[in-house]
Amino acid sequence: PAETGKENTEEGSEASRYTKSLMAEGQTIYLASDTSDVDSYDRLLRYVWLELPDDPADADEVRSKMLNGILVDQGYAKSKRYRPDTAYNDIFDELAADAKAAGRGVSSTF
Repeated sequence: PAETGKENTEEGSEASRYTKSLMAEGQTIYLASDTSDVDSYDRLLRYVWLELPDDPADADEVRSKMLNGILVDQGYAKSKRYRPDTAYNDIFDELAADAKAAGRGVSSTF
């Protein structure tokens, strides 16, 4: 069980396993902020780049180099808007639609 006392859903467990498969211990990652530094629960808000992008606004780079984008593209994360932090939401919306149409990951449960 998680610290909240609630168990993860099977879809959540699958998404967690997939996320862990993308990361290696000691791997260098690059963090980028949007408008807000933290959310209302004081959690640090960052986009996580697995590789430095040549053009951070390029949808293909978001799809292949940004952890957040990869998770949405592969159907393991939803695209949600949390204003004012919406720098990548248009790209995330497209990636989410593609994932759902292709039935990738757990996107069919969204």
